[in-house]
Amino acid sequence: MSKKPQTPLKFLISPETDPTWEERRKAVPKLQAEIEQRRRLNPKDFGLPDSTELIREDRER
Repeated sequence: MSKKPQTPLKFLISPETDPTWEERRKAVPKLQAEIEQRRRLNPKDFGLPDSTELIREDRER
């Protein structure tokens, strides 16, 4: 008895499953540029610990 070949898995989000996929894919470069242009905030300016301090604190628990 020969087995049937399995059909390839489909991505959860793809042109076949989401009609807006192509539009959203085309918007990615613009979104990346907007993110890169955002002003970066230093947590210390607001009296907050930086991510390194938070990771160190978690590891010490």
